[in-house]
Amino acid sequence: MATAIPELIASVLQTRLQQITVANGYEVTVSEVVRPTRESDIQPKDNQIIFSLAELTRTTELDCQGNPPAYAWTQSYNINAVLRPSEKSLTPSATLQNTIMADMTKAITAGAAWWKMGGNAMNTIFASSDTYDATDGSSAGVRIVLQVVYRAASNNPYDPR
Repeated sequence: MATAIPELIASVLQTRLQQITVANGYEVTVSEVVRPTRESDIQPKDNQIIFSLAELTRTTELDCQGNPPAYAWTQSYNINAVLRPSEKSLTPSATLQNTIMADMTKAITAGAAWWKMGGNAMNTIFASSDTYDATDGSSAGVRIVLQVVYRAASNNPYDPR
């Protein structure tokens, strides 16, 4: 069974994010990296990463002629880190947010030609990042939006070009 290119890229991202552990040279250890499903009942955990696909848009200026032609696409991924520190923690939430954001960036950009996402993409761009704090202080977090540009044959969206 063939796998769609955005799913191949998601698999690469998930593998890279799962490497975030103190033993691997990061500052925190991620509790889990999950992708929501239709029936998922995800319970927030400290240092949990939840990521999902967002907008998919055509990037016509990067199309290539040929037989068949290759269409360029930009797939956005929302990568969210949930932080639920202990009530006794004296570390400011901004410090925790900056640390996990730095670790996520380090993991995503690990390896040579990291932006090619395992040979499935042409480019990867950090489009935006932001933080949030729950008003009751129960949690905090960060979100990174990645935009991954890839090409696929016009007649076969499973074939990265």
